[in-house]
Amino acid sequence: MAIDAYSPCPGGTGKKIKFCCGDLLSDLQKIDRMLEGEQFQGCLNHVEALLKKTPDRACLLATRSMLLRGTNQPEAAQQAARDFLEKHPDNPIALADAASLAAEQEDGRIAMELLQRALNASGESLEARVYAAMGDVAEALAAEGEIMAALPLLHAQAQLQHEDPRPRELAAEIQQSPKIPVLLKDQRWLPDAPDGVPWKSKYDSAANAARLLQWSVCEQRLSTLVAEVGEEPIVWRSLATVRGWLADRDGAIEALRKYASLDVPPDDAVEAEALARLLSDDPLGDLVDVLTVTYAVNDVSQLQTALTLSRQIDTDRVDPAALAQENEPPPRAVYHILDRAVAETTGEPRLQDLPNDLCLGLLFGRQTDREARLELMMVSTDELDQIKSIVASAAGQYLGDEISREQVGRNSRTRRMGTPRLRIPPDANRAAAQEIIRQHFDDAMLQQWPRLPLGYLDGKSPEEAARLDDYRIRVSAAVMVVESWFESQEERFDFDRLRERLGLPIPQPIDPEQKDLESVPLIRWSRIQVDKLPDDRLLKVFPFAVAYHAVQAIEHLGRAILERPSLEGRQERLRVYGVLAFAHGATDRGLEYIDRGRKEAEAAGQSSASWDLQELQFRFARLEGEEASRLMSHIDSRHGREPGVREALVRFLMQIGVIGPDGQPRAMPRTAAARDAAPEPEPGKLWTPESQQPAGEQRKLWVPGMD
Repeated sequence: MAIDAYSPCPGGTGKKIKFCCGDLLSDLQKIDRMLEGEQFQGCLNHVEALLKKTPDRACLLATRSMLLRGTNQPEAAQQAARDFLEKHPDNPIALADAASLAAEQEDGRIAMELLQRALNASGESLEARVYAAMGDVAEALAAEGEIMAALPLLHAQAQLQHEDPRPRELAAEIQQSPKIPVLLKDQRWLPDAPDGVPWKSKYDSAANAARLLQWSVCEQRLSTLVAEVGEEPIVWRSLATVRGWLADRDGAIEALRKYASLDVPPDDAVEAEALARLLSDDPLGDLVDVLTVTYAVNDVSQLQTALTLSRQIDTDRVDPAALAQENEPPPRAVYHILDRAVAETTGEPRLQDLPNDLCLGLLFGRQTDREARLELMMVSTDELDQIKSIVASAAGQYLGDEISREQVGRNSRTRRMGTPRLRIPPDANRAAAQEIIRQHFDDAMLQQWPRLPLGYLDGKSPEEAARLDDYRIRVSAAVMVVESWFESQEERFDFDRLRERLGLPIPQPIDPEQKDLESVPLIRWSRIQVDKLPDDRLLKVFPFAVAYHAVQAIEHLGRAILERPSLEGRQERLRVYGVLAFAHGATDRGLEYIDRGRKEAEAAGQSSASWDLQELQFRFARLEGEEASRLMSHIDSRHGREPGVREALVRFLMQIGVIGPDGQPRAMPRTAAARDAAPEPEPGKLWTPESQQPAGEQRKLWVPGMD
């Protein structure tokens, strides 16, 4: 619709054009026509000419900023946004543009501060550019791992503009990510203050500001209120929530720990402490530096022979050419440095006989511009002396001096302890390997970790701290953090065994007849007494757990659905089988759920193609070539004529490299790379399903039974 004198000023002044920039009405109408006709560069030239005649006008500055971004002139756009904000520091569009540009530079915290100023300045109406900035800032925050801040922004966008699918899609991707703990994803609205308390009106004033998305105003009011009321738990918990929304990690941690120290239920205190730790850069105080250490090599051939002969250094069977960097030759050999010699055993391997990988070694020959070298990669500083001793002992005189040491990251000793680094013989059968991994995790969690000193516990080990009343909440929170890290591992571990080992309280069942489940945190849903849930209620709450990838709740509620005779024959059961298979991944249990779902689908007269395709993915992940070949033949012969099946099969085979871009078959994958349809994210980046999908495809969580 063409603009007129009573249209809102396009510069975000909050006034009608007649009362703001009426002298520019004809020019603004011309600009509107040029924008409508996509004459962007010509429009920009016209705006620049007008600014020379009438500088500092908000409508022109706003239009110039928009056009520079739209015509892909980032440096000029940044300068224009700075000029606009300098001349109109309280203008919501100027603030929104500055927020979007900060988000593009992936500085989410600064972007959020600018966005909050834009929202505070917006009043009751929201400019389109402010709405757009909300999405830009949310994406930047998500990329930086600021989940508590990104999700509420996306939810607010979804409420403001129902026709825009992007906020809901990105929120769903974040919520469904197995890499993000449920505590970070399940953020609730501020609770109501109790009736009759003298500070209710001030609390309600803060909550009302939050509803207007003026979270910085809400935070200021709550901060003032806690100074007045002291130790009111609801105020401190709300303050922690709002600070999380603002990406103020330190402030949120402070408020959460204060809340946990007050007279609150134990579950609430433990969850608040655990959330505070998950917001920390070093949750358990057990981070160690990870290094790449490089040595000079005196004689490459002799060193290669010496390392090959060592029983504590294992030569990797990977083709070194696959590790070549761009414009760099590949290493001559790749080694695994082991913590002890490989034991000579017969029969099935035993946990106590298997060495652990300490690091990776890459041996490079002499290059035009570099001397021969041995690079030790992924070296934890607490294992550095041991690694150096092993390599020096094996290499002898053929290894030269250390020539460089570079920090490449940091790693939690707890995470490393729980992640198997065992050198399991390649000919060990899968059942034996899984049993070894299960034993390893039992030993790590029940024997090693309870004795590990943690900075979070002031240098005490969990078993030492658990004996002290002042530390028991913290130890319980530490267990919850570890549980969140490992809940999606292939072999499930019952962390109540660890709580029992440490003498901690075991979380108790929750009676749904006494509790409104919507008010119960998702992390507790695995404790719901499902026998007290009627069928319709059980079927209603299960998808909510799925939407947030709450693994323990999914398994608890999903098994209850499958075990309930009254739900036999219901279509919802097929979806449950698919979700449980997805949650367990390429394990024996995951395959079991696929098989059960397939049988029920066939009994109901439905196609089993989606189940066969999911099993095929699992077989490739397990490197079971014969089973994968059988399934491919079966899918082609049994389901090849069904709509979309052959296309889905080809897409999957191309994704994992069995079929090349030219459509020609390749060799069956033999490396662990074939196991992961979703690779590890870059440091500091949020992995989402979108990152692995071809452009233009719909983003969703697909599991068998959804068709």
